[in-house]
Amino acid sequence: MTRENVHDMFGMALRETWFFAGSMPNGTKVNSERFRGKGVRGMQEGVYILLIRSNTLFSRFAYVMTGDPYTHASIGFAVGEDEWEWYSFARKHERIPLPAGFVKENLKVGVMKKNQEAPCALYRIQVESKVRRKLQKRLRRMYKQKDRYRYNCLGTFFCYFEKRYHRENYYFCSQFIAEILETHQIVQLSKEPSVFKPDDFRWIPDLNLCYEGHLGGLAGSLQA
Repeated sequence: MTRENVHDMFGMALRETWFFAGSMPNGTKVNSERFRGKGVRGMQEGVYILLIRSNTLFSRFAYVMTGDPYTHASIGFAVGEDEWEWYSFARKHERIPLPAGFVKENLKVGVMKKNQEAPCALYRIQVESKVRRKLQKRLRRMYKQKDRYRYNCLGTFFCYFEKRYHRENYYFCSQFIAEILETHQIVQLSKEPSVFKPDDFRWIPDLNLCYEGHLGGLAGSLQA
């Protein structure tokens, strides 16, 4: 059996796990929403990491297996007073988990729109303007070539067991964000990107928490 066969078989298993959506794990709800420091309005500089735990079955499964409060990560920038760009590796279509790959996310559209009650946390990394522009340029260039990239289904399995697995142009959300931050020398990682989970971002010293609460509260504030 080839590596491609194994990758496809694992992807099919995830397809069955992800297909239906349900309630939040254990009925979890976020009871408070708060901004830290000056919040996010008007903050045009910096790089942002958004962590979320949605109500998809894959997210619920990951939560049960790891106990981590967040199971998905996105990287983003403020590009206007109330306009943001968010990038990640995730499903390409709202109703089905596969195919998945490099996507632009909107906090009020698609899966995100259906998860406005989901718990989330927004972190900010202070970077120089030239570093931010360089990173943003790379993400936009990647999005124009998004068909070159695939979701690293098998990598999520190995990540759970802390086993490294790398395949060119294949990523899962936190693996990609960790790698791109490390490549641009924005942060120093405690472990290799292929074993980096979304919740691991919470423990990076250079990341500053600026919001905790429901996704809907964050989305409304960013676009207010």
